[in-house]
Amino acid sequence: MTPPARGMAPEFRRERMTDWLHPVQLSRTAVKAVVAGVFGAYADKREVQAALHPLQQSPAPYDADYSDYGSDDFWFDFVADLGDGFNSTYAIAWLLAQPSVTLPGPDETPLPRGRFLVMGGDQVYPTPGQDAYRHRLRGPYESALPDFPEGGRPDDPDLYAIPGNHDWYDGLTSFLRIFCQGRRIGRWATRQRRSYFALRLPHNWWLWGVDIQLGADIDQPQLDYFRRVGESMTQASPKYEEPRLILCTGVPTWVACGSEASPGMGTRYPEPHLFDSEAFFERTRIRECGIRLAATISGDAHHYMRYAGVSRSELKPKEPNAEGKEPAPEPHHRIQRITSGGGGAYLYPTHHMPMQLDLTEDDQIVRYRREAMYPSEEESHTWARKCFKLPFRNRVFSFFLGVIYLFFAWTLQSTSKGHTIDCGLPRYNATLMRCLQGRGATEVGSVIDSYWQILRHSPSNVAFALLVVLGLYQFRASEKRVAFPWLGAVHGVMHLLLCFGMIWAISTINLRHMQEDSAVQVIVFTLEMVIGGGFLGGMLFAFYLWFSSKFHAGHINELFSSQAIPHCKNFLRLRISRAGTLAMHAIGVPKVPQDDEWVDPAQRAEGDPFIAPKAGTIPVLRVDGPVNWL
Repeated sequence: MTPPARGMAPEFRRERMTDWLHPVQLSRTAVKAVVAGVFGAYADKREVQAALHPLQQSPAPYDADYSDYGSDDFWFDFVADLGDGFNSTYAIAWLLAQPSVTLPGPDETPLPRGRFLVMGGDQVYPTPGQDAYRHRLRGPYESALPDFPEGGRPDDPDLYAIPGNHDWYDGLTSFLRIFCQGRRIGRWATRQRRSYFALRLPHNWWLWGVDIQLGADIDQPQLDYFRRVGESMTQASPKYEEPRLILCTGVPTWVACGSEASPGMGTRYPEPHLFDSEAFFERTRIRECGIRLAATISGDAHHYMRYAGVSRSELKPKEPNAEGKEPAPEPHHRIQRITSGGGGAYLYPTHHMPMQLDLTEDDQIVRYRREAMYPSEEESHTWARKCFKLPFRNRVFSFFLGVIYLFFAWTLQSTSKGHTIDCGLPRYNATLMRCLQGRGATEVGSVIDSYWQILRHSPSNVAFALLVVLGLYQFRASEKRVAFPWLGAVHGVMHLLLCFGMIWAISTINLRHMQEDSAVQVIVFTLEMVIGGGFLGGMLFAFYLWFSSKFHAGHINELFSSQAIPHCKNFLRLRISRAGTLAMHAIGVPKVPQDDEWVDPAQRAEGDPFIAPKAGTIPVLRVDGPVNWL
């Protein structure tokens, strides 16, 4: 692949993938989410945008008109869930920046770069801010397709974006500055004025980007905007021809309407109400305006998944033709529901996704069938089993667990010095560790009795234990679509039992060779609890995530976010042909280059702002398509 033209070199850091289990990161994200949810309901900046750009002052109700490109094939791109680790984000940015991408296979026709790029939500992780956008989004994309020193050129691609939940965590402040003020990201030029937009495409095709703001109802100014756009579409449409629409949203709410789980997976209860807001929008702003919805495209889930509406004829067995073969598939008239969230964030699995959906459309139940996915279920299961590397991959989290174990052991031992334990030792010598020393496996009853005698005199230790159990119960209960919330409490009890067992084992080993209160024993005990407890606690936590995901389809997001898998990325390249048909190519990247596989900046020519990958280090493949619409 040829490198992009030289320009001004951006200054940014190569960020690593977000460590979602880092205790500080967990607390920051939780605070941002709560603040965004509370203040977003009272200070909705979408209404401010509408006031700054009233519809009455707009020369046209849509943001850009590309309909004059109909004399040739018209290409455009879609990517979502980017702006995380440098390696995965830059690999996709590099492919999007190339003049064309050639997929392996019998048809090796190059797929040209799109005239514009749509970013479908979550442009930055973990939380928004000017620094986060600069280092995780702008830096990689400006390096992949740097601007010319003398400024933009007419053939520069345009850029449009809709916000996801992570973009909303600062109330959309940073998003509006970057995407809605006519700025450039490399050679990509932003054109929109609001967090939502409408584009007129060749051959009576249109594209809408809708801002759903953390799953809330769509604001009235946005509804008014799209009503006016819809009216304009029907007026501009040739007689007896419906305008055709591609709808981009921030969340694939349709997947919550699953009616059939994948084989071998536990049940995730459907939540069809999550689709209500989008169903209302599609009914009142699309179908009632005489617009034919061809596809809805979203990100948010970091994989590729396509569901196709099932026509009445497909609900019956297909009749073979004269040659005894099934009829050849025709271009789709059915709605396609597509998730493509592989722009750079951690991989999200596919093996738990429902095989079919039942969506309510115009007071009717419409069935959708799963047609394609990436990665495959087998690959997804393989990635899931790698979760047992959690203690090594999430060392700070494991250290945090070890510190909790140490704190609990410390308070139990300290309490035992102030209360008598009847375990056959003199009172002055009957501390918890002394009572546990030398107890074999056949004396479990005596060990349990020693712990009981401590806990019944220590409300603080009991409260701490209950806090652990209730906290992990709530962690499980937060998975509303998953059965057996009491398993969270079992998980908490298992951590307590692990801590009790470690105190017992360490007491037996250490007190054979060291004095109980000696400095050496205290230091060794501390290291054993922090390191050993962190490792074993991390393995227990990983086992719980794996077990819950395997048998109940629960905690799947935590199972994969903890691994921060940068591979199995994807994006979409779409084409409107001269004949007016729409074709979608889903492009996958099974493995992205790691830090030592990029060309060293010292080896590049002086003045080059980009970092070129070594030849063959960004493999591409076709994961779906071409999917065709008339």
